[in-house]
Amino acid sequence: MSTTSPAYQAAFRLYERGQFAQAEVSLRSAIQRSPKDADLAALMGAVLRDLGQADRAIHFCQRAVTLDPSRSVYHTVLAETLLNFDLADRAEPVLRDAIRINPNEYAARNLLAMALIKRHALSQALTLLEQAIPLRPDLSEALTNASLLLCDMARAADAISLLRPRRAQCPDDAMIDRALADVLNYADADRAESLDAHVRYARALESSTLADRAALGPTPPARDADKVLNLAFLSPDFREHSVAFFIEGLLKHLDRSHARVIALDAGGSADSTTTRLHSLCDEHHNVAALSDPDLARLVRTRNIDILIDLAGLTHKNRLRAMALRAAPVQCTYLGYPNTTGLSAIDARIVDHITDPTPDDATAPSTNADSFCTERLIRLPPPGGMLAYTPPSDLPVVSPLPDGPPVLGSFNMLSKVSPRTLDTWAAVLRRIKDASLVLKAKALADESVRTYITRQFHSRGIDPARLTLLGPTHTIAEHLAIYQRLWLALDTMPYNGVTTTCESLVMGVPVVTLLGTRHAERTAASILTSANHPEWIARTDDEYAEIAARLIADRAALSRTRAALRNELLASPLCDTAAHARRFEHALRSLWHHACKAGGS
Repeated sequence: MSTTSPAYQAAFRLYERGQFAQAEVSLRSAIQRSPKDADLAALMGAVLRDLGQADRAIHFCQRAVTLDPSRSVYHTVLAETLLNFDLADRAEPVLRDAIRINPNEYAARNLLAMALIKRHALSQALTLLEQAIPLRPDLSEALTNASLLLCDMARAADAISLLRPRRAQCPDDAMIDRALADVLNYADADRAESLDAHVRYARALESSTLADRAALGPTPPARDADKVLNLAFLSPDFREHSVAFFIEGLLKHLDRSHARVIALDAGGSADSTTTRLHSLCDEHHNVAALSDPDLARLVRTRNIDILIDLAGLTHKNRLRAMALRAAPVQCTYLGYPNTTGLSAIDARIVDHITDPTPDDATAPSTNADSFCTERLIRLPPPGGMLAYTPPSDLPVVSPLPDGPPVLGSFNMLSKVSPRTLDTWAAVLRRIKDASLVLKAKALADESVRTYITRQFHSRGIDPARLTLLGPTHTIAEHLAIYQRLWLALDTMPYNGVTTTCESLVMGVPVVTLLGTRHAERTAASILTSANHPEWIARTDDEYAEIAARLIADRAALSRTRAALRNELLASPLCDTAAHARRFEHALRSLWHHACKAGGS
């Protein structure tokens, strides 16, 4: 959208600064004066979208289309608004109209790709993104989206090959650094390159906040070491999401005589899990529609002492608000397996297995502290950095199935690297009568299934030994498929986390390979907390040996299956009360350190 109207320009400047409420007021009076101005209607729709007002936003966007149906940009803004409110089925035809009106419409192709991804038509989405990239070589959105999509299709190496040249051409493009930082988590890449990408993105993010930070004023100092702490958890994932399984116990068991718990929900949508998690907090705030400065002001207004990010660089994160240094102490936890790179985040909460200390002789060459900008706070044993709350509607643990052994992995396909495929193929060659079940959202796409089948065939594995499954509608349906499995195989260099816990609670052992980075050590942490470190391999050969040994003794595997759920529920991995005490102690130590540094 562009116009020379002074009213439009004034409202647009407010919109760009994130002053959505002020922009709405400005536009309301401008539209009263010029009710047939399609630009004003479209901008009002965008403003209301960012304020989270679905019906009004859609109304004004549709009004712009009606006022001037010949301009593709209005169709695109309408579709973007529909997508924002999870109405992808309504957005698709609107976007196709935009492309029909203007075949060179870059944004519409990019958004249509996003809509297709939501219904798992990944190959069609990739084609659209590849068409969009040359239309606007000065923009990075389609290219970064294509890279993330390639990663989701088990093609992280192709994603990195797409990003590196663009980064060389545009060294100051923060979007490229963010995408590269994300994708490198899934590849056997140089850790220094990963750190550099995170730090470069963080520096660009922090540079963009200088004016807002000055307007916000200095961060309140940490005072009163023994006060009841106001703890705020900031996340877009207070919903049916992996994060929920690991945050619920904390929200429930943090000692209210020592801390108040506040949820800052950046998700913008709600479900029954949202209601349950919010109910476990002393207060909650929906902050999805707040600008970053307004979110920081809320943190200040609520006197939050420690602000805890649960998203890292993942979708809908609020790292820019963290960069404003809203709270005296800021840390990151759980939702991302790497550094944020932000100097405004003081600490990252991990454990001694995911991130060994430099002097840990059992973990040579890990150097965890050297590859992050935050101070690493390691939760002590028993237990690791995670505590798992299983779903309430768990299917029964069935007896070990009859017939040949069935292995499986239900991890996202982005975690299935070439090394993972090599290792799984070695296991299948060793257990000659075994089949392998893979389940992932990306496998709903036929071309992705063909790609995975070819990858196994090139490694000497008959495709007839594979079962490739797409997503299920409910968690209960998803968990029930574990009843088919004898054994779960972990991914590398990015381990399964929720899937590892799911497998164990369904009575299925998990074999993992201990690596050098946080992402490839989380399953080892989980298995140690679950009291089954014997399923952790140190080499590729040992991985195959452990799998073969477990499968070879059917009677022992049956006994393990029958006992594993109860063992898990009684283990440190599910002792959420004890975990909350260790977590609270870590936060109190951080607070004491901040108070001492501040001289109070």
